[in-house]
Amino acid sequence: MDHIFYKQEIERLKNQWPNSYSEERMIIFFNAFRNAHQKDFHDAVSYCLANCRSAPLLPELTEAIIKMQTHRKAQERYDQSNRQRDDLFSAIKGAALENKTSDPAFVLKCLKLASDKENKKIDSKSYQKALDELDKEAEILTKKKGTYENPDNWKELVEEATRIVEDQKKNNASKDPFFNFK
Repeated sequence: MDHIFYKQEIERLKNQWPNSYSEERMIIFFNAFRNAHQKDFHDAVSYCLANCRSAPLLPELTEAIIKMQTHRKAQERYDQSNRQRDDLFSAIKGAALENKTSDPAFVLKCLKLASDKENKKIDSKSYQKALDELDKEAEILTKKKGTYENPDNWKELVEEATRIVEDQKKNNASKDPFFNFK
């Protein structure tokens, strides 16, 4: 963390508690938190301003920074898993929408299976069995080599695939660690 940013954040604390932060104490704080991520320090100061009745000292600021680091890391993990999950569902949906040679019913089965696994509607054994069945079906479809004709219910299958992807996104939003942060 750079010294200018640190001074700005300490000024926020000094505005709230003007007589609590001597130069010596500010030097001690800077040395203690110099390696802290700037966002964590900013969020910790905001947390202290909102929650502390008296001027936060080293233990209170340390605790606040640890909370902010924990929250930031949980949010990063959540965001990463969401990107991976969205990539999976988008790839499957893309196959249904863009690739006219793909079997939309097969794509829909893939989406439903991925969604059921994600929402823990099926156990690992059932999931593996369904994957094996999809692998066999994929082999058969691969042998057709793009000779697949679009069915009459193509629109309904694509709408169903879109609904599954949107439901999955809503389910994932409720798992956001931000909403569970205390």
